[in-house]
Amino acid sequence: MKKYLILFIAFIIIPIINSCGDIEFINDNSLVGTWRITSFVMDGYDITDQFSGCIITCKDDGTMIVLGDGKTYYCNWEWNDVSHSECYIQLHNCDQQLIIWQLQNVWNITDHNENICSFDSKASMHHNSMFWTRTE
Repeated sequence: MKKYLILFIAFIIIPIINSCGDIEFINDNSLVGTWRITSFVMDGYDITDQFSGCIITCKDDGTMIVLGDGKTYYCNWEWNDVSHSECYIQLHNCDQQLIIWQLQNVWNITDHNENICSFDSKASMHHNSMFWTRTE
């Protein structure tokens, strides 16, 4: 009887343990670095060209510097959840009429690795998605 119990446990536990390896949490500092916006779609319209030349630098202390429109914007970013799949970007001293303002949002991170990061807006009047490519 013990032998069957051990086999039963092995057949149940081993697949569960193996499937846990597929769960991926985003590293605390996965956004740290310098990025370029290589895609930005707002309500189904590709407006990437309006972000040409925009460079984003995320620092590990939660500060962010955005170079765009010939200006420098100082911002903050922070994780909104424990798994680091949701990020909040907050701009400071930025005119809401500027295209850069579209970065201010709560973003779901839908894909990432060391060189790319893909976002979908969470708390916006518009459905926005953007794609960053690491520049360094």
